[in-house]
Amino acid sequence: MPHNHRQDLELLLGAQYKRRLDCMKLIAVTTSPTKKAEFELEKAKIEENIQQLEQQLEQLPPPPTATYFRYNYLNLTDTEGVLIGRQAALEKLAELLAKGGCVAICAVGGQGKTALAYNYLKLYLKGPPRFEALLWLTIVGDGSDLTGLLALLGLNPAGQRPEEMAEAVRFYLADHLVLVVLDNFEAAIRQDGTLPLDIEALLRRIAEFRGQSHILITTREMPPPYRPQILPLTGLTPEAGADLLAERGLRKEPRSRLLEVATKAEGNPFALKILADLVTDPFMGDTLENLLRQGQLWDQELSERLLRKVWETRLRPEEHRLLQLLALLRPPVRRATLLALLTLASERQLEQGLRNLAHKSLVTLERDSPQMLIGYDLHPLLRRFVLNEKLSATECKALNQQAAAYFQTLLSSLPPSENYGRKSVHDVWPILEAIYHLNQLGDYQAATDLFFEEGLWEDLDRWGVATTLLELYREWAFPVTPYAWRNKRTLGAIIGNLGIAYRNLGRVEEAISYHEQALTISREIGDRRGEGIHLGNLGNAYGNLGRVEEAISYHEQALTISREIGDRRGEG
Repeated sequence: MPHNHRQDLELLLGAQYKRRLDCMKLIAVTTSPTKKAEFELEKAKIEENIQQLEQQLEQLPPPPTATYFRYNYLNLTDTEGVLIGRQAALEKLAELLAKGGCVAICAVGGQGKTALAYNYLKLYLKGPPRFEALLWLTIVGDGSDLTGLLALLGLNPAGQRPEEMAEAVRFYLADHLVLVVLDNFEAAIRQDGTLPLDIEALLRRIAEFRGQSHILITTREMPPPYRPQILPLTGLTPEAGADLLAERGLRKEPRSRLLEVATKAEGNPFALKILADLVTDPFMGDTLENLLRQGQLWDQELSERLLRKVWETRLRPEEHRLLQLLALLRPPVRRATLLALLTLASERQLEQGLRNLAHKSLVTLERDSPQMLIGYDLHPLLRRFVLNEKLSATECKALNQQAAAYFQTLLSSLPPSENYGRKSVHDVWPILEAIYHLNQLGDYQAATDLFFEEGLWEDLDRWGVATTLLELYREWAFPVTPYAWRNKRTLGAIIGNLGIAYRNLGRVEEAISYHEQALTISREIGDRRGEGIHLGNLGNAYGNLGRVEEAISYHEQALTISREIGDRRGEG
């Protein structure tokens, strides 16, 4: 029987469990013997349904093993051989995870966090099946979030609050034997140190998780107060660093010189790979001796001298352009997107450029499996270097304009929004990307027009993608650069929607604050219909708090306005 039938039965069973609990509560508080007897009868019927559903589930075959990949396939240190200098760390990681629960590998960029996680995962890829599923989710801050994890686990996120979704994940991991890797976790952490609501809810549940499943996080930092087991990763020892340089083509160099280079690079594997590539390039004529004269080869997280040298001496202009695009676009970047924006490049030229950059350890490939490529990305350190040093404000603006225009050309090929034709975020990704680049340009009016015209808010709300909705609403309602909205009515609607989103999350006090701000805007511009809507929303919020008299007052005011303007639907 298909796996989706199992999901349907589990959903029905969960609903029956909830009904039984509600019945038991009613039986406990009801004083009327007649009513109590009715509730007892209903409880007996529910328990009969539960028994039948449980029997049907027992008769189903076990769910198939699900293996999901999304990893940096080329930018891993010795993924198919011995992990140089990290065997002790790998053994410590296995020791920590053997206890069950969650472990976070914490280190600065370039230390090989992803490589270590993949080599742990690799232990279970070729041997006898031990886990029901091996899941790898790369956090990119644009939908690879709690909702994505629920989808991989076969759970249905629609209509669930982040707290409910996080609890569903925790229960699933407790009841099943699953290995989950959340890679590049720091991408979700905002500049102020906070996390999106769904990621925060997930981290709170799994940080103290102690079950049979294994949860592995790779991150630069772990925001307090969530403290899972931590495995700090520092630089390679000089001996291991020298081994890595030798493996990268420098076997003929004196061992003492390799040890000195490894020490001056503080054992950072990414820095050592770039150094080795500089020296082994036959067209560069550089030597380790010349590089050693520069003093320290590691400055903070990566010696920008090295990246600047690579940029200026080892890369052609067309490769510069490709790296700029990859830095500006949100990963994973699809090949078709690169071809469209690199207007003079043929598919063969693009393939050659990507191959050259991957060989230099600058570009990574994102895959759903070893056979299925989904897009391209840059090493996070290189991305920051390009954005900070190699893209002027004028170039950023031009590229964002190109990208926004390109993604809007794809909208006509999307499934229709009518009749629930769109099933997931994957069906609307060009809309999200177009909105992202319009926001980068500060053209919030165009971004919100596209958002509402495409009915995206209804889709995201239906799929339970709370983080994306809240991030968009907050960016538009309170942009970093103050924006003179051409349409105050739209601004009021956005702030009102932000209130609805917070109310759906159970954060009613915050919802009231936003509804009051939206109400003020509607009154300022004389938008009577908007005023009525925001009054009704305030009534709903106060009703949720149990403050019924205030709720009635707001609903009565909304009713008066609906009658005044002839809004029969609003009146109803």
